[in-house]
Amino acid sequence: MHLETKDIVNQPVDRVYALVRDDLGKLVPFLPNIEKIDVIEKEKINENERKVVNHWYSKVDVPAMAKKYLKPEVFAWKDFAVWNDQEKSASFRLESFVGKDLYEAKGKNYFRAIGTDKTEVCISCDITIHADKVPGIPRFLAATLLPVIEGIIAKILEPNLKSLSKGLNGYFKDQN
Repeated sequence: MHLETKDIVNQPVDRVYALVRDDLGKLVPFLPNIEKIDVIEKEKINENERKVVNHWYSKVDVPAMAKKYLKPEVFAWKDFAVWNDQEKSASFRLESFVGKDLYEAKGKNYFRAIGTDKTEVCISCDITIHADKVPGIPRFLAATLLPVIEGIIAKILEPNLKSLSKGLNGYFKDQN
């Protein structure tokens, strides 16, 4: 599954980039389906790069047929990102709390200046889900539940990817 979005934030690129890199938790009230984001680690790699690890916790409504098998921690993830200050970009890898092999998710975020007071936010993410690795799901049900699991994950991630720019605009509007 490939998710991609581009949108405009009505703030200078340096301000937008710094907020997402350093204070992502401040955007939680503006992100649908996200309960909280915890910053776990920040480390300067070199002059232009920083490693940031965040833990994301989603609010999800699991369909009744899948509730027996899908626990809330399936929909929480670790976000390992390397931020490049020179490029104003972040390369990231997402990992489930319940297992490194539950899915593969990698992507890149770009923040591009448009003039002096606007930023184009570009987000791209590729996700492969391994339903047979979800704890508690019998193997014989994995293929049947894969579309349900993919749908739930898409329902969590896609609106947040697409609403990041709206959330950023909402955050900055709220600050004024």
